[in-house]
Amino acid sequence: MRINLLLAIVFNVIASNILHAQSIYIELIYKQLPEDSIEIQLIKYFDCETTGISDEEKCQVLENQTFLFQKVISLKCTGQKDTIIFANSGCINISRYCLKKVVYSGKIQNNHSPGGLLIVYAEKNKSELITNIITEKPESYFIISTTIPQFGENNQNSFKTMLPIYQCIKHPYTFYYEPIDDDNDSIILELNEVSTLREERYEEAVNLTGKDIPIPLDPPYEVIRYKEGCSAANPFNSGEFISIKSDNSCSFYTTEKGNYLIGLTVKEFRKQNVISERKMIFISKSIN
Repeated sequence: MRINLLLAIVFNVIASNILHAQSIYIELIYKQLPEDSIEIQLIKYFDCETTGISDEEKCQVLENQTFLFQKVISLKCTGQKDTIIFANSGCINISRYCLKKVVYSGKIQNNHSPGGLLIVYAEKNKSELITNIITEKPESYFIISTTIPQFGENNQNSFKTMLPIYQCIKHPYTFYYEPIDDDNDSIILELNEVSTLREERYEEAVNLTGKDIPIPLDPPYEVIRYKEGCSAANPFNSGEFISIKSDNSCSFYTTEKGNYLIGLTVKEFRKQNVISERKMIFISKSIN
């Protein structure tokens, strides 16, 4: 098994065209600091063309979101810049698109509690992409979570490439984890049933805060069930293929237009024991 440490996890959603600061893409990362303090960074990307609000308003969007810890911390907008991200080749009229990057940061103390420190971020999503295939009404959910290990200083690890916002039919897309760990940890990727993944994150968030958060339990799509070897049936039963390879990469392609949900769990092991776990749901839109 390759030596790896997961420190960041990324996933994407499509932005809303209404006057609402809907993120397209998110990273949630942490960094161990001296004296048992931990820096948390929430990095959000917004569509330059469709968000329809000023840079100052984008920096304030977190005030209306839900950022859940074992204790609440204050995250401030610390910087932003424009960047151009290139989409997959072959997509009609989507050769490139502009994203604006906004960084929120804050600090907490690591209390070294057994089982680590769970961080859950939930965002209300009003994107037209995420709709219920039965009612065709927008759903509101977006969850990303990580567990900071009880002990051990970790190095940052992230995707080498951004996940695809727009996917092309029969155009394979692969994303990777980069092995940059110094303390001999290892990482395992697992594909998950999306409804199960969402319910687990929801329950953890409720247990942490003792209050409800705006995330529905009903899956917005038919359940994606993954088989041994990481092949999968897609929500529309048209033969999509998803695989996780021995080099810690995961690839997939689609065979028809539509919206796709994929659940991914990344477990970090130290001496054969799970010390950290990250779960995510990412969304891709197959357009041609």
